[in-house]
Amino acid sequence: MDLARFVQGMGAAAVLTSGSALLAHTFSGAARARAFGIFGASIGFGLAMGPFVSGLLVGVASWHAVFLVNVLLGAVVLVLARPLPESKNPGARRIDLPGVGTFTLALMLLALGFVEGPSQGWGGIVTLGSFAGAALFLALFVVVELRVTEPMFDLSLLRRPTFVAIIWQPVSIVFAFAALLVYLPPYFQGAGGAGSTMSGAMLLPLTLPVFVLPLFTARWCGCCPYGCCSPSDRRCWPSRCR
Repeated sequence: MDLARFVQGMGAAAVLTSGSALLAHTFSGAARARAFGIFGASIGFGLAMGPFVSGLLVGVASWHAVFLVNVLLGAVVLVLARPLPESKNPGARRIDLPGVGTFTLALMLLALGFVEGPSQGWGGIVTLGSFAGAALFLALFVVVELRVTEPMFDLSLLRRPTFVAIIWQPVSIVFAFAALLVYLPPYFQGAGGAGSTMSGAMLLPLTLPVFVLPLFTARWCGCCPYGCCSPSDRRCWPSRCR
């Protein structure tokens, strides 16, 4: 099961990093705003309904059913993804292995530091060594990316405010929000005596806004989702469209 979760994590990382780029390349104008709104709503749907559905499955069947649902959803996605065009770079010559290696080691050591911190102590050798190693490999990653001709990550993208906003959006959700989805259900069950289904339902007031709000971001960001207003016109409403 650990190996299967490892493969699942690799796939999730690929979707998270390439999904925004594919949408930005495929759509433009109002269609791009709608696509990103739906993309955000799909992520919000998983965050909103995931704990509730998982708790329901555990209560009705067993914990095995949680993993079975992922298999069924993955099969559906594979079928729906077949008509999509290939999105590879025809001019690419090789993979930036030094960049991939240094960045992977940096993230691994960073995660190790946070995992071992509570048990080893935040001032312990293992914790501080992990954080120091993460900083070292991250610095090496920057040096590598500045030297190679085809970097894994083009650092010049950090100069674009839109790109920075896109990459900080999932960081803010995972750092400040997703952790609650991990710790609150055991707390509800242990301290509150709630069942698995009730624990998932108690999270809905926290998670449902993450599902609903992305559907309205196209209008709020000044991009007309109906394609009837100019890009500079921020007062776009359905009643103005004919």
